[in-house]
Amino acid sequence: MVKPERDGFEATCDTATWVLDVTDGAAARRCVATARDLYVNVCVIYTGGGYVRLRERASIGVQRLGS
Repeated sequence: MVKPERDGFEATCDTATWVLDVTDGAAARRCVATARDLYVNVCVIYTGGGYVRLRERASIGVQRLGS
């Protein structure tokens, strides 16, 4: 598990980006429930100003999944 206070901001962003890449792959394969859960987790876990782009990417992913 990567922790910003231990591993640094860059490593944390890299990890979150990897999670979003995997999530985008799940969405592309129509694993909607899994993708939605992972996108939401990114929005919940990665708080703070430095992670705005990650949360935006996750929010866009959720929107693309629809309801």
